[in-house]
This record gives sequence, structure tokens and C-alpha cells, in this order.
Amino acid sequence: ARQGHHEMKKVFAFYDRGGAGEMKAKEQIRFITDYFPEMAHDKDMRPQLLDIVQDVDRSRSGKLDFKDFLRLMQQLRELQDKAKVSKEMDAVKDTNFSVQEVSDFRQLFLEGDSGTGDFSLEEAKKMINKITPLGDKYCKELTKIFREVCGEDAEGYRDLVDFPDFLLLMKRLLEVNFARIRDVRQ
Repeated sequence: ARQGHHEMKKVFAFYDRGGAGEMKAKEQIRFITDYFPEMAHDKDMRPQLLDIVQDVDRSRSGKLDFKDFLRLMQQLRELQDKAKVSKEMDAVKDTNFSVQEVSDFRQLFLEGDSGTGDFSLEEAKKMINKITPLGDKYCKELTKIFREVCGEDAEGYRDLVDFPDFLLLMKRLLEVNFARIRDVRQ
């Protein structure tokens, strides 16, 4: 806990550009954009983010001191966790996978996840190549499907997926019987 507090002090000091012990509105925006980019770039999330920032600003000055900043971090992390759980529940519902299938897919995901909570396009290629050989044609098709499912971020196509997107990817690959994967699976 002590190290975490020290780390938070360093983060706060970095965004406290003037060194006055407070983060101004522009610094708060930069912080949220840097640490919570998905939330920061989600238009639907902005009103919630504004409410949180106003809620943690106990002095109502528009500036956050360190204690306000810690409350902000806690609330943003809680919001992020709720969003992740909700996204996963939606993906399970949308794919209509059984509990066992979700469990099996989670195991596959974790085997390809390098500890970041994400699964890369390259890992998807390796995983499927173990099941059925991928030539150039299938690699290109997989890349296309991967990017359709995962969408784009501010920098362009995402080549990483979280677990809910991984479930959607698996559903799509099974639906189109990618590389005759359903035939091999049985």
C-alpha cells in the first residue's frame, strides 16, 4: 500500500504542472486521457466523468488536491471495472456461448495473453494455426475479421482484444467456419 501511495504521489506531481499541489482542469483532462483513454474518448462516458470530477472536488474550486486526486483514481477504477464486467456480460449474451464454452475460451485467451489482459492478432494466428494450418489467404482473412470485430481506436486498427472482444471474435470465426475450424473442432 505504501508503494502504491508513493506511485500516486509521483503521478499527481507529474500532472501538477505548476507544482502548487493541485491539478487544474486541463491537467485533469490530460491525466484521464493518458490513464483511462477508452473512457476519455467515449462520448457517452463524458457526462459521467464530469460528474465524478465534480464529486471528488470537495472544495468546488475546479482544482484537485492530492486527496481529491486519490478519490478520482478510485472512482475511475471502479467505473472502469464496472464497464469491463458489463462488456463481458454483454459479450456472453451476444455470443450465446454456454458456461463451459466461455470457460474454455477464457482458458485459450489466458494462454495467449502475455499478462496484459489482451490477446493479440499474432496470438490469434498462432492459436488457429495449431488447429488448422493458415496460409497467406487465411492470414489475410483472419486479419480482416479480427479488425472488423475489434474496430479502431484513435491510432487506427487495434491489434489487441480484451476477453469480451475475444469471445465475439471466436463467435464470428465459428459462424463463418473460418478455415473449416468447426470441422476440425468436432
